[in-house]
Amino acid sequence: QKACVEEQVSWMVASCPKNRTDLGGGFTYILAHSFHINHSAKPNIVTNVSNGVYFHRACKDIDPGEEFFFNYTAHGMPDWTRSWCVKRNLKDEQMLGEEIEGYKGLNEDGEWKSE
Repeated sequence: QKACVEEQVSWMVASCPKNRTDLGGGFTYILAHSFHINHSAKPNIVTNVSNGVYFHRACKDIDPGEEFFFNYTAHGMPDWTRSWCVKRNLKDEQMLGEEIEGYKGLNEDGEWKSE
């Protein structure tokens, strides 16, 4: 019997917004749980894509031993990705960050609301 992708893997859908790539658009990817960086509204690293290479870049000086943080709400998740996740009762990384920051779910237009 063939299982659906949601049952087979432990992962998170994430994205790198257009302004941090040289691809002419954003970059959406599946992030395995073997890799984990916590959320902060004041991140110290961001994702970038340059010449087809995905990498992390410090956006401020990072002290030795300091934990790395992304801002999950700043990934520029494309609408198609968010819709795909919502239809399957999943959350992408940006939805998770929005939830952490106090957004209260989807409104009638399918956008996350803060009240």
